[in-house]
Amino acid sequence: GSLGARWLGHALSDLRPPPKDPLAGDGHYVIVVKDEAPPDRWPQEREELKAAGLSVALSQLTSVHGFGFGEIPDLGPLIDFTAECGLTALHVEGLESFPGAPERGYSHAIHPAYLRLGPSPSLGDTDGGGGEAKRLIHGAPPGKAWAAKVALLKRTFQDTGRSTVESDGFATFVQDEGHWLKPYALFEVLCEDKGTSDASQWGDHQRLTPTQIDSLSSPGGGKYVACRFYYWAQYLLHLQLKKVSEHARRKGVALVCGMPCATGDRSDAWSRPEFFRDGRCLGSPPTATAGGKVLGGTSWGCASYDWERFGREGYGWWLGR
Repeated sequence: GSLGARWLGHALSDLRPPPKDPLAGDGHYVIVVKDEAPPDRWPQEREELKAAGLSVALSQLTSVHGFGFGEIPDLGPLIDFTAECGLTALHVEGLESFPGAPERGYSHAIHPAYLRLGPSPSLGDTDGGGGEAKRLIHGAPPGKAWAAKVALLKRTFQDTGRSTVESDGFATFVQDEGHWLKPYALFEVLCEDKGTSDASQWGDHQRLTPTQIDSLSSPGGGKYVACRFYYWAQYLLHLQLKKVSEHARRKGVALVCGMPCATGDRSDAWSRPEFFRDGRCLGSPPTATAGGKVLGGTSWGCASYDWERFGREGYGWWLGR
């Protein structure tokens, strides 16, 4: 039968709430097998809606079309499976990061490794399958896989990117999303130019005003040509995720994604330093064991937010994220 006829190896009709657990006292618990809430309740009654769903890390969602790790279009078949199981939510983790890659993205950006490649003549590939390049990346350690995939994307951009960056849709996307797209792209370019994501080692580029960032990353700016690759990648990721989200809506499945909060050497802190506390990092404090031994704390390498500043400005930065 269909995928929806079986779930975890059991026919859906055979799954029943278990008998009351004698150890649970007067409490009770319920196994939700099918969420009967109609799709048109999203999001008007989200406070009352109880949904059952699946959770997946995109990097682990492999398919025959990918390079050994998940890509945005791979969510389509999983959405179908989710709907056929009678579930109404799909939680996707890690869109902004990739295993083994530097944590230097921006909260709005999707990691370029998750972009599905189109045909690229310089890769000996005419159908978008990736050819020999895919076979080289498939099974590679994560730290090498993401870098190799991004290198392939840059070659594809050189081959086929011109028609995209000259389109009206691309221009509108860059204009509408420039408030995060330009700082993100320029930060990535400077990381490559300087050989480090530590902006304190960037000399004159250590601190730039929003006007300077916009000038460098706009047409005529010194870094615009290099930034265009990241604009192109994010635009195509936007189109692919939009197509997936529209498919999810038709299937009555809500896509749920987390919002990155911890920032290390990311463009967030570099482009808006006024929202972060200089020299302070998030981490865990020292703790005492039962025997009286004190264990040292751990620095997570994440910039500390200035919540008072956020409050004075109405938390607009967070609402934008």
